[in-house]
Amino acid sequence: GTQPILTDLAGGKQVYMRTNRAYVFTADGSDRKLRITISPDDVGQLAIASASASAVGSNVAVTYTLSRNADVTVEVRNIGGRLIRRVAQGLTQTAGLQSVTWNGRNKSGVLVPGGRYIISITARTEQGQQSCALTQVSMRR
Repeated sequence: GTQPILTDLAGGKQVYMRTNRAYVFTADGSDRKLRITISPDDVGQLAIASASASAVGSNVAVTYTLSRNADVTVEVRNIGGRLIRRVAQGLTQTAGLQSVTWNGRNKSGVLVPGGRYIISITARTEQGQQSCALTQVSMRR
């Protein structure tokens, strides 16, 4: 595979073109230099592997492995897909085994009732590569 990357030479920002539809910058009247680089996919694609969640008392340990450094968002939804709680948003994490803990409470701070919950993990690299994984956990009350 290849990696198409747009680089804004003035601003220093890089954008992964497979997952970003646009790049926006503020014009200041000067010339703007942009570079598109197509390179071999040496570093590999961003992936989330081995996602799992296990209830320990009223808490839930969510573990997963990132193939690359990324900003991670972890959300808990009920079985109908309604957002219950955003456990992490834009959390910068390194490649390797990672973990976050959900305290078993909804966004209002109330303990959720027993049942099955879907946990989504979304990771995004600085260049814009994105990967998602789902796992589930059963809460007993």
